[in-house]
Amino acid sequence: RNRENKKLKNIKSRFQFLGNILKSKNTSSPTLISQNAKIAINDTDKSEVLSEYFHSTFNNSIVSTTNIPSNVEQTLSYIPIDTEAVYKLLKSICPKNNQTPDNIPDIFVKNCALSLTSPISYIFSFSVMSGTLPKVWKKSIICPIPKKSNSNKPNDYRPISLLCPISKVLERVIYERLVSFCESNNIL
Repeated sequence: RNRENKKLKNIKSRFQFLGNILKSKNTSSPTLISQNAKIAINDTDKSEVLSEYFHSTFNNSIVSTTNIPSNVEQTLSYIPIDTEAVYKLLKSICPKNNQTPDNIPDIFVKNCALSLTSPISYIFSFSVMSGTLPKVWKKSIICPIPKKSNSNKPNDYRPISLLCPISKVLERVIYERLVSFCESNNIL
């Protein structure tokens, strides 16, 4: 109540606050028409149509990477996990996304970063040493985002992958170590 009263007193925040209350909370997508002219009205049919379309556009081929110069003798055999870096990355998680494959909300990870740093660092170290990842970190929730408003064609949607926040932290730790290694060895 205090927060609402404070927002209502300020003229600038009053209209924004009231606008957010009055906005329609209906986020359902419009009726979709699949590639084979099948009409999807309910949410299950819509998700099937979008899934078929996203699956048909998915490219599973492996792309060859650029050649590494032959004069590079250094290799990166181990990536040390720095607990301080893990803590900073956990605290920097943006708590927008509440829907994740591991059912751990981003805001929980951010607010409990101090308590989670040590066990997560241990899991990261084990994962890097063994070359394995927990299966749930390999999964994502696909959220269709419309390119145009009120489109009823599946190709007017783009898939966004919602990943586990902890897997994104591990990805960032590895990324920073790889960039540092490549720059120090003049690979890039």
